[in-house]
Order: sequence, then C-alpha cells, then structure tokens
Amino acid sequence: MTRPFDLPFAARTDVERHRAAAHSRSWMHRMGLLPDGRARHRDDRHDRPDIPLWAASVFGDATGPDLDLCSDHACWWAHLDELLDGPVGHDTVRVRRLVADLVAVVTGGVPGGAVPAAEPVVAALADLWARECQGMSPAWRARAVGHWAGFLHTCAIACDHRHRRHRPGRRTALGIEDYLQLRAISGVVWVILDFAERVGHYEVPPDILESAPMQAMRRITARVTGLTQDVRSLPEEEAAGDPDNMVLVLQAQGLTREQAITHVHAVLREQTATFLTEEAHIPRLCDRLSVPQRERARVYQHIADMRAIMRGSHDFCLTGRRSVRGGNNELRCVRF
Repeated sequence: MTRPFDLPFAARTDVERHRAAAHSRSWMHRMGLLPDGRARHRDDRHDRPDIPLWAASVFGDATGPDLDLCSDHACWWAHLDELLDGPVGHDTVRVRRLVADLVAVVTGGVPGGAVPAAEPVVAALADLWARECQGMSPAWRARAVGHWAGFLHTCAIACDHRHRRHRPGRRTALGIEDYLQLRAISGVVWVILDFAERVGHYEVPPDILESAPMQAMRRITARVTGLTQDVRSLPEEEAAGDPDNMVLVLQAQGLTREQAITHVHAVLREQTATFLTEEAHIPRLCDRLSVPQRERARVYQHIADMRAIMRGSHDFCLTGRRSVRGGNNELRCVRF
C-alpha cells in the first residue's frame, strides 16, 4: 500500500453513520438499485455498508434527513460508478442515452417531476435531486444544474475514451493538463461543493463565491480529492486497463511508478499549502466587501466543508472496501 498523504486538515466522523447506512440500503432497494432475495447474495457489489462512511466523514455535522441524503447520494454515485465500469460502460450508445436521461432530470424543469425511468438509476437521481433542491435559491439551483450536467457529460466522455482505447492502432492516453481538466469535473467534487451548501443550509455570498481566493480553494479541493483517489484506486484501474489515472498518465510521460507517486505527493503538498494561503486572505476580503457577520459564518462554513471533503475522501479511501472484478476483495476507492 502506498504511504498516506499529509493533509493538514482535521477528520470528521458522524456517530449516525450506521443508522444512515441502514436507511440508504432501504432506499436503494426501494429505488430498484439493489437486487432482492437470492440474487442479492450473488451480486452484492452495491450493498456496501462502508459507503455511508464517506458521507459521515465529509459531512460529519449532518444529522437525520440531511445525513440520509448525503448517504443516499454516496450510494448512488457508487452505483453509477459500478454501472459504467461494467458492461453498460462499453456500450457507448446506451451510455449516451443514459447520460441524456440523467441530465434531463436536473435540467428538465420542476425537481421531482415525472421522468422516464427505463433505468432505475434515473428515477433514483430524480428522487435525490428533488430533495437536494429543497430550500435552495434559484441562483444556487442554476449553478448546481451546470455542475451536475458537466459531471454527467464527462462520464460519457470517460466511457468513450475507454471504449476507443480498445480499437487497434489508437493511442488514447491523455496529456497531463487535459487529464487534470477532465478529472476535475468527472470527479464530481463540484457537485459535492454545491451539495455542502444544501446540507449545511447555507449559501456562500455571490461576491465571495466568485472571488479569486474562493475560486482557487474550490479548484484545489477538486484537484486534491481527485489526485488522492487516483493513487488509492490505481490497482483497480490498472487491472482494468483504464489509463484515466494521474499516476498512469505520468508514467506515460516517462516517469517510473515510484517517481509518479512521489510527484503526486509533492503536488498535493503544494496544493494544500496554497489552500491555506488563500484561506488567510478571506477575512480581509470580507472586510473589504463589508460582508455582515452572519454571511461570514457561511463563508467559513464552506471553507470548513472544503477541508472536510479533502480529508474525508482521503480517509474513506484508506478504509473503504469494494468487491472488484474476479470476485476478489481488495482496497478500492470509489472515485467520487
């Protein structure tokens, strides 16, 4: 196992995670995302009590229905990950159709409205989206729609990339910058950042949200989370022949495995140091913009949530287990 990352952020843990796990298992059955009866024992990849641990680690302040929503989201993301890693992901036509249906859920009007449910994962997203939008402003919803659509479209791009990899004579490895741009969106962290506001029942003031320090911290959160997960999920992606992993991208540029992993550690140290530097600018920025104390609390809450997203995703990757292809169990980080 590779050495842990040195992340200068405190861990969160929610004591309700076992209750949330039971809730999410029931919700997934109700949504048709888990098989019933004997079939469940033959294929229990999605019935993972550790998935809500991610929600509890990242959203440790959430309780009751809010934590349930976090846990349900995490289980849905894991289900979609498995779905696209399996035979569905090799059928580009079906992937495009599925992604179009999922995008329609978040862009198609009133949340929770009637949606085509040919795939249970579509109906499940409709349920999640309706709950996610409760109490949030039109501006927040517009932002969240954009991030959801971006994430879902890159799921199709990633599947198409894997599909083209198998064609004779086609070299499909991405360059470093292209990969980082794709990973930042496909890693769903932008969706999670919006979700943090919903779960915390706050919205970051627009002037602060659009400021250079806050935008830099949000980009760093996405990058640190994605690169951390890349190192942890490397064995699975390599076994599957999937080149969309930063370590493999660096190796394709001529680095050895150890050099590539060391480089990722160095990048993450630099990124977290920059995060702390940008964070130090926020109080003075609030002073300059005359941000009221109540709204400053929302800003600081969002910064705390970004710290928790980076640390919680890292900690989950160290503890989460996943049933992988071939029936063997090994450490596996779901790429949120």
